[in-house]
Amino acid sequence: MAKKDKDNRNLRIASDEMSSSEIHSIILRGVLYTFKSIFISYYVSENIEALMNYINEKKIINPKEYKRLLAEAKDFYPVIICALFIPPIKAMTKNYKLKSLEVNKKDQLFNELYKILMDFFELWLCNVELDPLLYYRIGLSYNKKFDIGLYIKKQNSYYLTEIENRVLNNQILDILCIYLIEEVAIQLGLAGLDYIDYYNNMKTNIGKEGLQDSIIS
Repeated sequence: MAKKDKDNRNLRIASDEMSSSEIHSIILRGVLYTFKSIFISYYVSENIEALMNYINEKKIINPKEYKRLLAEAKDFYPVIICALFIPPIKAMTKNYKLKSLEVNKKDQLFNELYKILMDFFELWLCNVELDPLLYYRIGLSYNKKFDIGLYIKKQNSYYLTEIENRVLNNQILDILCIYLIEEVAIQLGLAGLDYIDYYNNMKTNIGKEGLQDSIIS
Protein backbone atom coordinates (compact mmCIF):
# COMPACT_ATOMS: atom_id res chain seq x y z
CA MET A 1 0.00 0.00 0.00
CA ALA A 2 1.33 3.47 -0.92
CA LYS A 3 2.20 5.79 1.96
CA LYS A 4 -0.42 8.36 0.82
CA ASP A 5 -3.16 5.72 0.77
CA LYS A 6 -2.12 4.52 4.20
CA ASP A 7 -2.25 8.10 5.59
CA ASN A 8 -5.72 8.66 4.13
CA ARG A 9 -6.94 5.42 5.68
CA ASN A 10 -5.64 6.51 9.07
CA LEU A 11 -7.38 9.86 8.75
CA ARG A 12 -10.70 8.16 8.08
CA ILE A 13 -10.31 5.91 11.08
CA ALA A 14 -9.53 8.89 13.32
CA SER A 15 -12.63 10.70 12.07
CA ASP A 16 -14.82 7.64 12.62
CA GLU A 17 -13.73 7.46 16.23
CA MET A 18 -14.25 11.16 16.99
CA SER A 19 -16.00 11.69 20.31
CA SER A 20 -18.78 14.18 21.00
CA SER A 21 -16.37 16.20 23.16
CA GLU A 22 -13.93 16.45 20.26
CA ILE A 23 -16.72 17.68 18.00
CA HIS A 24 -17.77 20.25 20.59
CA SER A 25 -14.18 21.50 20.74
CA ILE A 26 -14.18 21.85 16.95
CA ILE A 27 -17.39 23.90 17.10
CA LEU A 28 -15.88 26.06 19.83
CA ARG A 29 -12.81 26.64 17.65
CA GLY A 30 -15.07 27.99 14.90
CA VAL A 31 -16.73 30.35 17.37
CA LEU A 32 -13.38 31.58 18.69
CA TYR A 33 -12.02 32.13 15.17
CA THR A 34 -15.14 34.13 14.34
CA PHE A 35 -14.78 36.42 17.34
CA LYS A 36 -11.07 36.90 16.70
CA SER A 37 -11.50 37.76 13.02
CA ILE A 38 -14.73 39.77 12.95
CA PHE A 39 -14.54 41.80 16.18
CA ILE A 40 -11.87 44.30 17.21
CA SER A 41 -13.05 43.75 20.78
CA TYR A 42 -16.01 42.33 22.66
CA TYR A 43 -17.07 42.15 26.28
CA VAL A 44 -20.09 41.32 28.42
CA SER A 45 -20.66 44.27 30.71
CA GLU A 46 -23.99 43.58 32.39
CA ASN A 47 -26.78 41.06 32.95
CA ILE A 48 -24.26 38.21 33.16
CA GLU A 49 -26.37 36.45 35.77
CA ALA A 50 -29.50 36.78 33.61
CA LEU A 51 -27.60 35.42 30.61
CA MET A 52 -26.39 32.38 32.56
CA ASN A 53 -29.92 31.76 33.86
CA TYR A 54 -31.19 31.89 30.28
CA ILE A 55 -28.71 29.22 29.22
CA ASN A 56 -29.22 27.05 32.31
CA GLU A 57 -32.99 27.04 31.81
CA LYS A 58 -32.54 25.72 28.28
CA LYS A 59 -30.31 22.89 29.56
CA ILE A 60 -28.40 22.75 26.27
CA ILE A 61 -25.07 21.67 27.79
CA ASN A 62 -24.20 19.69 30.89
CA PRO A 63 -22.05 21.33 33.60
CA LYS A 64 -19.09 19.00 33.12
CA GLU A 65 -18.87 19.71 29.38
CA TYR A 66 -19.37 23.42 30.00
CA LYS A 67 -16.40 23.47 32.40
CA ARG A 68 -14.24 21.53 29.95
CA LEU A 69 -15.00 23.94 27.11
CA LEU A 70 -14.56 26.92 29.42
CA ALA A 71 -11.04 25.71 30.20
CA GLU A 72 -10.32 25.70 26.45
CA ALA A 73 -11.88 29.06 25.66
CA LYS A 74 -10.92 30.98 28.84
CA ASP A 75 -14.14 32.94 28.32
CA PHE A 76 -17.72 31.92 29.02
CA TYR A 77 -19.40 33.86 26.18
CA PRO A 78 -17.93 31.83 23.26
CA VAL A 79 -18.77 28.64 25.17
CA ILE A 80 -22.42 29.72 25.35
CA ILE A 81 -22.44 30.37 21.59
CA CYS A 82 -20.83 26.96 21.04
CA ALA A 83 -23.52 25.35 23.19
CA LEU A 84 -26.24 26.79 20.94
CA PHE A 85 -24.82 24.82 18.01
CA ILE A 86 -24.77 21.48 19.81
CA PRO A 87 -28.46 20.37 20.04
CA PRO A 88 -29.42 20.95 16.36
CA ILE A 89 -26.20 19.45 14.99
CA LYS A 90 -26.42 16.51 17.37
CA ALA A 91 -30.06 15.85 16.43
CA MET A 92 -29.52 16.21 12.67
CA THR A 93 -26.50 13.87 12.69
CA LYS A 94 -28.13 11.24 14.93
CA ASN A 95 -25.89 11.91 17.90
CA TYR A 96 -22.87 12.49 15.61
CA LYS A 97 -23.12 9.02 14.09
CA LEU A 98 -23.36 10.53 10.60
CA LYS A 99 -20.24 12.05 9.06
CA SER A 100 -22.08 13.90 6.30
CA LEU A 101 -25.58 15.13 5.49
CA GLU A 102 -27.58 15.38 2.29
CA VAL A 103 -27.89 18.83 0.74
CA ASN A 104 -31.47 19.40 1.92
CA LYS A 105 -30.50 18.41 5.46
CA LYS A 106 -27.55 20.81 5.36
CA ASP A 107 -29.86 23.62 4.29
CA GLN A 108 -32.31 22.71 7.02
CA LEU A 109 -29.53 22.72 9.61
CA PHE A 110 -28.19 26.06 8.35
CA ASN A 111 -31.62 27.67 8.65
CA GLU A 112 -32.22 26.21 12.11
CA LEU A 113 -28.85 27.43 13.38
CA TYR A 114 -29.44 30.85 11.85
CA LYS A 115 -32.78 31.21 13.64
CA ILE A 116 -31.35 30.03 16.98
CA LEU A 117 -28.42 32.46 16.74
CA MET A 118 -30.57 35.38 15.64
CA ASP A 119 -32.98 34.80 18.51
CA PHE A 120 -30.08 34.65 20.95
CA PHE A 121 -28.15 37.66 19.66
CA GLU A 122 -31.27 39.82 19.54
CA LEU A 123 -31.40 39.40 23.32
CA TRP A 124 -27.81 38.78 24.34
CA LEU A 125 -25.32 40.24 21.87
CA CYS A 126 -22.42 41.45 23.99
CA ASN A 127 -20.76 44.83 23.53
CA VAL A 128 -18.78 44.63 20.30
CA GLU A 129 -16.47 46.91 18.35
CA LEU A 130 -16.32 46.19 14.62
CA ASP A 131 -13.99 47.11 11.83
CA PRO A 132 -16.72 48.72 9.69
CA LEU A 133 -14.85 48.36 6.39
CA LEU A 134 -14.18 44.67 7.01
CA TYR A 135 -17.79 44.13 8.03
CA TYR A 136 -18.98 45.94 4.89
CA ARG A 137 -16.81 43.70 2.71
CA ILE A 138 -18.06 40.56 4.44
CA GLY A 139 -21.61 41.78 3.87
CA LEU A 140 -20.89 42.28 0.18
CA SER A 141 -19.69 38.69 -0.10
CA TYR A 142 -23.13 37.58 1.16
CA ASN A 143 -25.01 40.20 -0.86
CA LYS A 144 -26.01 41.77 2.47
CA LYS A 145 -26.20 45.43 3.42
CA PHE A 146 -24.10 47.04 6.10
CA ASP A 147 -24.44 50.81 6.47
CA ILE A 148 -20.99 52.10 7.46
CA GLY A 149 -22.33 55.62 7.87
CA LEU A 150 -24.91 54.59 10.45
CA TYR A 151 -22.37 52.52 12.36
CA ILE A 152 -19.82 55.35 12.51
CA LYS A 153 -22.54 57.78 13.61
CA LYS A 154 -23.45 55.45 16.45
CA GLN A 155 -19.81 54.95 17.46
CA ASN A 156 -19.34 58.72 17.56
CA SER A 157 -22.33 59.07 19.90
CA TYR A 158 -24.62 60.65 17.33
CA TYR A 159 -28.32 60.07 17.93
CA LEU A 160 -29.92 57.36 15.82
CA THR A 161 -33.66 57.04 15.47
CA GLU A 162 -35.34 53.88 16.69
CA ILE A 163 -35.73 52.66 13.10
CA GLU A 164 -32.08 53.40 12.27
CA ASN A 165 -30.95 51.53 15.38
CA ARG A 166 -33.14 48.56 14.51
CA VAL A 167 -31.92 48.45 10.92
CA LEU A 168 -28.26 48.68 11.93
CA ASN A 169 -28.64 45.97 14.56
CA ASN A 170 -30.43 43.68 12.09
CA GLN A 171 -27.62 44.18 9.55
CA ILE A 172 -24.94 43.40 12.15
CA LEU A 173 -26.74 40.29 13.41
CA ASP A 174 -27.58 38.98 9.95
CA ILE A 175 -23.95 39.10 8.79
CA LEU A 176 -22.64 37.83 12.13
CA CYS A 177 -24.90 34.75 12.15
CA ILE A 178 -24.00 33.77 8.60
CA TYR A 179 -20.27 34.30 9.14
CA LEU A 180 -20.36 32.38 12.41
CA ILE A 181 -22.16 29.39 10.89
CA GLU A 182 -19.74 29.34 7.96
CA GLU A 183 -16.68 29.45 10.25
CA VAL A 184 -18.00 26.54 12.30
CA ALA A 185 -18.77 24.71 9.05
CA ILE A 186 -15.16 25.21 7.90
CA GLN A 187 -13.75 23.80 11.12
CA LEU A 188 -16.09 20.80 10.98
CA GLY A 189 -15.18 20.26 7.33
CA LEU A 190 -11.46 20.28 8.11
CA ALA A 191 -12.19 17.48 10.59
CA GLY A 192 -14.00 15.46 7.92
CA LEU A 193 -17.53 16.31 9.10
CA ASP A 194 -19.63 17.51 6.17
CA TYR A 195 -22.61 18.94 8.06
CA ILE A 196 -23.10 22.49 6.77
CA ASP A 197 -22.69 24.06 3.33
CA TYR A 198 -21.55 27.60 2.61
CA TYR A 199 -24.17 30.32 2.64
CA ASN A 200 -26.19 31.16 -0.42
CA ASN A 201 -28.59 34.08 -0.33
CA MET A 202 -31.63 31.85 -0.78
CA LYS A 203 -31.10 30.20 2.62
CA THR A 204 -31.98 32.96 5.05
CA ASN A 205 -34.33 35.89 5.04
CA ILE A 206 -34.78 38.03 8.10
CA GLY A 207 -37.87 39.62 6.56
CA LYS A 208 -36.66 43.18 7.04
CA GLU A 209 -35.30 44.03 3.60
CA GLY A 210 -38.22 46.35 2.92
CA LEU A 211 -37.57 48.22 6.14
CA GLN A 212 -33.90 48.58 5.28
CA ASP A 213 -34.61 49.77 1.74
CA SER A 214 -37.00 52.40 3.05
CA ILE A 215 -34.31 54.35 4.91
CA ILE A 216 -31.00 53.26 3.39
CA SER A 217 -30.09 54.03 -0.17
